[in-house]
Amino acid sequence: MCQQPNFKNFLITSNVFHNGLGKHNVPWSYYAEQFLKLIGIEGINWYISELDFILAFEIPERLGLLGDKTCQKACLNIREKLKICPVDQEILEEARFYNLNFFDSIRLACAIDRNLDGIVTWEPELFSQNLEDSQQIQKENHGLIKTRAVHDEDNQLTYERIWVFGVSRFLLCLDDFSNGDLLKDKQQLTKFVLEKVEVIIGEKITATIIIRNFEEDSTQETAEGNSPIDALQKAIDRGINKYVLIPERHLSYFHIPATILQGADGIVEVVIRTECGNLSFEKSSENQNIFQAAGDAYIKTINSICDYYSDTSISIS
Repeated sequence: MCQQPNFKNFLITSNVFHNGLGKHNVPWSYYAEQFLKLIGIEGINWYISELDFILAFEIPERLGLLGDKTCQKACLNIREKLKICPVDQEILEEARFYNLNFFDSIRLACAIDRNLDGIVTWEPELFSQNLEDSQQIQKENHGLIKTRAVHDEDNQLTYERIWVFGVSRFLLCLDDFSNGDLLKDKQQLTKFVLEKVEVIIGEKITATIIIRNFEEDSTQETAEGNSPIDALQKAIDRGINKYVLIPERHLSYFHIPATILQGADGIVEVVIRTECGNLSFEKSSENQNIFQAAGDAYIKTINSICDYYSDTSISIS
């Protein structure tokens, strides 16, 4: 769980609308549900820059790109709640101080001008002005970024900061969960390890896995997929579903951090992000076998989901 201030005021960016309601490799309805969840949070004031409002609504309306009825409903509901931040000369002057692209500089300047608590966007790492912070924010899907340089009470130079969030991480940080009733009895929750991975790539792509829980029960599963990682996820899910029933989930992010591999047998790190209901879980793992690393990382996200629902503060019925 991330730490946060008392959130009340947020800027939302147009790329959330484009990626959530326009086109993506999972159904639009999933992102519409995320949006409906987002706008239903009581006590949050939503802002958008004047430029983003045009990009998010006026242009898509003209081109007929707002998606199906469910997505249009989500889009209309959040549009009615938005407060538009004009892009005037002061905003343009403020934006010049940030080493970002033009649109992100405008967004950051608007958020600072309105003294907002944070920014909700699709790629929060793009708001960072150095590589190290960007990689950390990309990994966590949220973080604090530096803005203005100011002098503190001791006249020491320091930086003001503002939060940036991806949509799923924003929901997670607000503790706004609603899927506890989809689990089996809490006593059935367990931890899993991946004992075997075998991926065959031919006319068909298949993955065979063996997973074991900490009660020493194990199961072997095989599945076909559109890609090796897709087949691997499906095989693991079949095994997991024999032991626990968790909310519908999908692997939303698969990433190999930029690095130079040390030879053909070098160790590879794989980062996996799994969306489960309205929650987001991200883990990484290392192995010489990229499929083993991916499978281990995915299993870690499953274990995190089980950990969350086994918390005594969560109602599971």
